[in-house]
Amino acid sequence: MTLFEEGLKMHLKMIFSIFTLLIALGPLGCATTSEQKPFTKHPEVNWEKCVQQIPTGPDSPTNPYPRIQDFPWMSRNEWCTRVLRILNDPVRADAKLGFMGDSITQMWPKDLGAEKFSDYKPIWMGIGGDRTQTLLWRMENGELKGLSLETLVLLIGTNNLSAGDSPEEVTKGVNLTIDQIRKYQPQTRIILMAIFPREQSPADPLRIKVRQTNQLLSASAKSWKVDFLDIGPGLVEKDGTISKKIMGDFVHLTPTGYVIWADAVTTALRKQSRG
Repeated sequence: MTLFEEGLKMHLKMIFSIFTLLIALGPLGCATTSEQKPFTKHPEVNWEKCVQQIPTGPDSPTNPYPRIQDFPWMSRNEWCTRVLRILNDPVRADAKLGFMGDSITQMWPKDLGAEKFSDYKPIWMGIGGDRTQTLLWRMENGELKGLSLETLVLLIGTNNLSAGDSPEEVTKGVNLTIDQIRKYQPQTRIILMAIFPREQSPADPLRIKVRQTNQLLSASAKSWKVDFLDIGPGLVEKDGTISKKIMGDFVHLTPTGYVIWADAVTTALRKQSRG
């Protein structure tokens, strides 16, 4: 076999491999695995609609906006998979407690959630990297429809701040989020979490923005008549620094940090039940 023939053979093999991969991925590079076939319950959003969504308006904290970009830690396709997984979670029919937010909510330890909140049959509605605008899009596309929640725990905004949004802009986004929760779940009591402290030093610019935002959110919670729960003091050391025992990367909670959050929510739920 000549060098030309060997090269042509390798080239044809490469084309065949790419063609096979494209068939496996389906339209727009979306894997057509059995994991995705059950995603049919909610006509508001399906796989094709999610990945083909063309946003309207600005990518701002108050405008519903889907994930349209790939990140090294989560592709747009994976984001759509997580959206649909929440929409098709079998616990939806019985859930009395919901947790809604970003990766900090997504990463709740399952065993801890089951231990602390089994009586409430909780549903976890957290997706890594989400901001108020993506949360608004998720609600607009059916995330809260069909639920009958007694309480919803909302934690959102840290990714807005790290993306450059101001405390005032983030507060407007959270306010609109609460408004939409009331629209879709008017019977639900809302526990609005203060944004967790982040970055190791209390003098870090992002930590300062978190404090400024929480001051605004506290005032908003009063006007909305929702419970405002700030566990920040329990997540930091006496000097204001964050320990890796609580946040390994100074953003996301460790199992120890989740216990602090779980205990605080448990106490808040008891208070709600009494009055």
